[in-house]
Amino acid sequence: MKNSKVIFVMSLIVLITLLSCQKELLPDPQLSNQVAKSDTINKRVIISADTSKTTIYLTTDSLKISEKSESISVDYLKTFSAKAGDSDYFILQSNTTWKIASYPSWVTVSPLSGTGNAHITVTVKENTGAQRTDVITISGTGVLRDASISALQLAGSSIQSSLSVDWLKTFSAIAGDKDYFIVTSNTTWKIESFPNWVTVSPLTGTGKANVTVTVQANTGIQRTGTIIISGTGVAKNASINVLQVAAAPAPIPDPTPIPIINETVYTLTPFLGFGGTIINKKFVAPSSYTKPLFEFANQSVTFERNYIEANHNTATDLITISNAKSAQTVKFYNNVFQFKNVNNHSLAVGSEGSGVSDNFYDGAEFVGNKLIGIGDMTLGQNHAIFLGFNRGGIVKYNFLDNCPDAIVLKAKGDDNSAGIVSYNLIKNATNYGVIVKGIQNTKIYNNTFYADNSVKSYASFIEILKDPTGGKGSTGTIIKNNIFYSTGKQWLMIQIEDAASLEGLQCDYNVYYRSGSNQEIAFFVNDGTKHYYTFAQWQALGFDKHSVILNTELDPATLIPSKTTQSAVNLGTNYITGIDVSNVWNRNNIISKVQVSNWQNGAYVK
Repeated sequence: MKNSKVIFVMSLIVLITLLSCQKELLPDPQLSNQVAKSDTINKRVIISADTSKTTIYLTTDSLKISEKSESISVDYLKTFSAKAGDSDYFILQSNTTWKIASYPSWVTVSPLSGTGNAHITVTVKENTGAQRTDVITISGTGVLRDASISALQLAGSSIQSSLSVDWLKTFSAIAGDKDYFIVTSNTTWKIESFPNWVTVSPLTGTGKANVTVTVQANTGIQRTGTIIISGTGVAKNASINVLQVAAAPAPIPDPTPIPIINETVYTLTPFLGFGGTIINKKFVAPSSYTKPLFEFANQSVTFERNYIEANHNTATDLITISNAKSAQTVKFYNNVFQFKNVNNHSLAVGSEGSGVSDNFYDGAEFVGNKLIGIGDMTLGQNHAIFLGFNRGGIVKYNFLDNCPDAIVLKAKGDDNSAGIVSYNLIKNATNYGVIVKGIQNTKIYNNTFYADNSVKSYASFIEILKDPTGGKGSTGTIIKNNIFYSTGKQWLMIQIEDAASLEGLQCDYNVYYRSGSNQEIAFFVNDGTKHYYTFAQWQALGFDKHSVILNTELDPATLIPSKTTQSAVNLGTNYITGIDVSNVWNRNNIISKVQVSNWQNGAYVK
């Protein structure tokens, strides 16, 4: 019995000893409570080699006692500012070796490996972009699943105010007409206000988005409004203007008709005694004539709202104005000319050669006329509108149809910066639409050029060259906002005949198109060697950087485009007024229309 007591006491001592040793293997409850209190948002992640629950064995089996379950625990990081050097640390608790397996390129981490518990410092680099977030991953020896902790850095101050919009088209008066503008932002945004005659969708968003604007019907005058967009953290709101045209008036042939005051038809013989002012008359040419129908020498001429029909082939001019001895004024306004003379001139002001009359017809005006060639004009070289050795000619709002050389400007190095060739419609010019010959600084703006299959393949819309008699190049020519449109054989758009005429050339903001199976277009330059350039090669030379190839779907009769183009550039108030699509060339004033904020290409303004 005594021995039994002794054995019991010794067993109890062994048991107490084992329990004392096992306590050191258990976590300190008080320490655990302290850690839990410091982890106020409880973001700790624990990963264990035992995928269920960590097991503590209380047993005399020394092998079981040594089987500690490996685990890793991490807490959390703050939100970092955008400044370089901002840092924080997280606490890593581990009972095994560990290493930082991966981390973002915009942070540094220290230390990168260790054994047991540690403080890990994370330092960020400067953020000059948008808010960013990524993950730091920690792996441990014997741990089945890596631990991870997120790092979040705020956006850089340089783009915190990023909110911009592009533009909207000019809306028609019809209900349901719509367009969209693009919002570009790095933050959330919302539409703060907009006109009560439009709907806008969506009204809010984040980042880049297309915002659709739809108009209600306009039954009154032209109206404008503004859409205001705000962005979170953006100091200044963005805005975009909305413009809707007025309701279309009832169609009438001419808003301000001017009656033809003399409907007598005159059968012309040259040198009729009408003087220098001829208005509102009709003339029919005889079956044959060898001298100009009208010839004015050394006098001012006003030729307005007249009609000339010359349907018989002849080798002479229709109208010649020349031999001035002092400054004279010339005005051709709103006339209609129908002719068949394949050579010489239709309207000729000045001369083909330099002489004593040079520059006495400066500023001659050809405005609102319609010139129509009858029959096959492909073999001729008729100059429909010709201004020779005079500067500053105003050539605009004309419709030239089937004229071999539609508009010809010629001089001996004179400065033509006061002149303009603008808002003309040039249809089937069988040789050249516009010829600039030895005259400098000519502006060719907002014209519509059209060629169908009747035009020769070697024709071109614009030819620029020096005058053979003077030898000076046509430097400084400016070609902008035009439409060049071919549906047939013609493939040359612009033709430069000498190196001198290439000097100072500006050619941009135009629209080009050629239909058919071969849609190739070309540009010709003869700088001593003949070069044919594709559109891409022409652009590589520095021309037409903002121009496009686009099918504007021109009506072959009126040359009105079905597709409105806005590849044009604002050329200023002197060139802001184009032709309204309702206009007809009926010997009355041109019905005009003003360009709005987004300029359109070609002669018409919709």
